[in-house]
Amino acid sequence: MISLPDPSALAQEFSDAVWTKEFSNVSSPKLIEAWKTLFHTYNDSIENNQSCTQPVRKKVVSMPTGTGKSQATIHYLRKFYDLEELEDIGVLVITFFTAEAEQACDSINKSEIAHTANYHSADHNLSDTLLGNTQVLYITHAQYLLALQDSERLKKLNTYRKKPRSLIIIDESISQINDHRITLDDFRTATSKITELLEADNLLQDSDKKKLKEEKDYLNSIMKLMDSLENKITRSSGVYASNEQIETIKNPLASLNCLKSFCSGDKAKILKRIDSSTNFLELKELIDTLIAIQTQDICYFSKGLYGLALNTVSWIDIQDKNTVILDATADINQIYKLHKNIDVVSIPSKLRRYKNVTLHVSEQIYNLGRKQLDEWSTLENIRDHFNQLIEYLSPFKEEYALEVLSAEFDKRKPKNELEDKILIVTHANVAKKIRDFLNIIKNDYRYPTHPGIEIGHWGNLTGKNDFKDYNKIVIIGFFNKPETHTTNLHITSDTGLCAIRKYNHSDIAEEIESERTEIKHSDLAAEVIQAINRIRCRSVIDKEGNCSKSDIYLLNTSDRNSFNYVLNKIEKHMPEIQILTDSNLVLSDGLKHNSEGRTGRPTDEYDNMFINYVVTLPDGTYKTSDIKRGSTVSERPMKRIWKSIQDAQNNYDDSNTLHAFCKEHGISLRGSGRGKMMVKSKK
Repeated sequence: MISLPDPSALAQEFSDAVWTKEFSNVSSPKLIEAWKTLFHTYNDSIENNQSCTQPVRKKVVSMPTGTGKSQATIHYLRKFYDLEELEDIGVLVITFFTAEAEQACDSINKSEIAHTANYHSADHNLSDTLLGNTQVLYITHAQYLLALQDSERLKKLNTYRKKPRSLIIIDESISQINDHRITLDDFRTATSKITELLEADNLLQDSDKKKLKEEKDYLNSIMKLMDSLENKITRSSGVYASNEQIETIKNPLASLNCLKSFCSGDKAKILKRIDSSTNFLELKELIDTLIAIQTQDICYFSKGLYGLALNTVSWIDIQDKNTVILDATADINQIYKLHKNIDVVSIPSKLRRYKNVTLHVSEQIYNLGRKQLDEWSTLENIRDHFNQLIEYLSPFKEEYALEVLSAEFDKRKPKNELEDKILIVTHANVAKKIRDFLNIIKNDYRYPTHPGIEIGHWGNLTGKNDFKDYNKIVIIGFFNKPETHTTNLHITSDTGLCAIRKYNHSDIAEEIESERTEIKHSDLAAEVIQAINRIRCRSVIDKEGNCSKSDIYLLNTSDRNSFNYVLNKIEKHMPEIQILTDSNLVLSDGLKHNSEGRTGRPTDEYDNMFINYVVTLPDGTYKTSDIKRGSTVSERPMKRIWKSIQDAQNNYDDSNTLHAFCKEHGISLRGSGRGKMMVKSKK
């Protein structure tokens, strides 16, 4: 058995020499224990891949953002240069950014002579020989996803000295799945482009026409496929987990060998000469996607956000290989728990203690959906309300501005002691509009805006350490991903595979719906907590694990289920955090929410209409339609009231006025649909 690095000694060495001395961070016993666990996981994965005697397991290490998992990994991999007995062990590390891969390799390689590590990317393409002789190979997620579609390419990346690599690490797992989608509009566009190509033979020389005839046969075959798929999509029926219509199909592309021929060789060159602009390139891109779909086992039709579409999905790992995945929010994200071959590695709890962090939750509830915020965020609204919000978060101090004008300012007091640094996170379109506004007014003395503001948006925060010195974060609206994303995540799980393969899944419908809801909410909570841990609270300041003083400002949203789920996860996974309701944290009256929309009556008014009517009724059983008519409550609020009564039966809340009324007067519901009845039986 090969002698691998000792996890305990290596964790202590990393703490002393790197984390504390090199990076000037504060270590703690729990952090050292977490690094020790990480190194143990790497050793176990190497031993299991080499012995091949244990079942293949995927290990997910859930170390929060800012706890040094990437730097600890680099320190571990340095030993592959230091220890001669490790020279035959190949390592593949998949990371997000090319710059990170390059920096990691520079850190691992201790001299220009010893090139233990190298990276492979679109701009730094290694030869096959160099790939096969690089012991520690870093690649980007983009390169990895491409390799998953090409077995030969994947084999080259996974081979070191003609043997499979023994350690596979996926660092900063931005997505657990690799998915492809072609919409009905894509098919129709492709058919149109093929028709244009078929009619373009007058652009060729006579000598090429014979080849064009052969190519037309391929194009006609592809067009027939497009027509067939279009017909299947438009006829698709059935409901998957009450969200999207999906039809299980036998992969319609598996026998179409002409697809790969179309995208390579002389035939492709002829077509490219016919149209060297966008037609050929767009058509080739679509057919490349079809080829990717062709290699997958799962293929389904859906009707959702993207319209009618053909979809496929796969899990992003190398089959039959023990893999270590580094995911800062794995203990939050429920998708891992739905896979029998994935283990979430336990690390010490309370790596960080958040007693120095305050979470401010706005007292007012707002409509903060992507569409609503996009419509609201006009230049006038941003001008009238955004500066007001910033002024509350960090009041502008005129004396600081005067000091800035002094030549001696920097000598007397560091600038970062004079001002807050604020990260604002919202939807991409809204973030752009706010940035545009700040650029317009930056030289306007009438708007003394705060100099330490950065506007971020959901989707561009992953893997970034740019905000580690920021002491405040404001979250305006959550990033609710399309239902297709939830479907794709769920299909890869054991229950999801069962559902997609057994079209009649009514026997597991309740389990499916519960799992999908948990996946969606946990994915959202993971995004929010990741964003919060991008700022200063990621840093530990003492051996007890306390983190830096920080403030989080969370605008309360009208999506109550999602908001409450996120709030509960923050409280659970950020131990000792101070949570308070903040009446001064306001945005705009135009975004205020009540349960009936902006023009509707308040919720309590409809509740009172219902209560005032029902209290006059004698005990008995009543049709719900009669109650609705007698109370004059309209359709939408009435549905909410019935749901609240149902909730009172299963999950009583004594702070809820309607629940208390139901308990006092014995109000309950029986039956369902048109046969639903309300029972009043005062005890």
